[in-house]
Amino acid sequence: MANSTADTPDVSETKLAKMRIKDLREHARERGIEGADDMHKPELLLMVKDWHYARAHDGQHRPDAPPAARNGGSAGKSDSSKADAKKKDEKKKADAEAKKKADEKKKADAKKKDEDKKKADAKKAEDEKKKKAEAKKAEDEKKKKAEAKKAEDEKKKAEAKKKADEKKKAEAKKKEKAEDDGKRDRKKVAAKSDSKETEVKAVAKKPDSKSESRKSGSKKIDLEKQPDAEPRGMKINIKKSGKGRDDAHRTVAAIRHRLAQVEDALDDLEADLR
Repeated sequence: MANSTADTPDVSETKLAKMRIKDLREHARERGIEGADDMHKPELLLMVKDWHYARAHDGQHRPDAPPAARNGGSAGKSDSSKADAKKKDEKKKADAEAKKKADEKKKADAKKKDEDKKKADAKKAEDEKKKKAEAKKAEDEKKKKAEAKKAEDEKKKAEAKKKADEKKKAEAKKKEKAEDDGKRDRKKVAAKSDSKETEVKAVAKKPDSKSESRKSGSKKIDLEKQPDAEPRGMKINIKKSGKGRDDAHRTVAAIRHRLAQVEDALDDLEADLR
């Protein structure tokens, strides 16, 4: 270390002179210089310089040393005083070290507490975020289910409406077909009735269809009232007449056949009119 003078080889007097009064007093206290807190800087600076001078010159004081330094207030003290000062320095250093460790521990505790708080806050934020995400997911699923149910209900309604429309159309078609069938049946019945009525009229108009009188001896037979009557007298007369017998039989057969047709036509007509 560079020195401003050879009188204090272990410290720079220039550096001492540049120190603030607060730092200079602390420097003096650490070296056991008494009364440092009550001195002004010029006097205190001389005391500090004399202390370093005395250490370098076997306890001798500087020529300009203050009276307090010459009376034993500086580094020219006895060995016991130096030992006490050393102990004080060591104790002070130990206290400073202990204080430093305590401060470091306090800072570490504060840092750990801050980190724990940050972790707790982060975990809380993460839990809230997760909770919100789960709530949103549940809400989305609920909404999705509601929409699916709505779509399903609409689909069912559409299908039901479609079936109802189809059923309505089928019933209308069936009704229309029934009406058409009824019309056709009525036309057929009317046509059949007209045909039968025409047939009955045609049969009735024929000379041989309704009634025919035959003489059997002195007796007349009404074939309309007695279609199956064949009096013996008629057969006798037919046999006696020769060729007229065959004609008579054919006439009777024709009349019976026509009467049977008329009866069938009347039965069908009555059945249709029921």
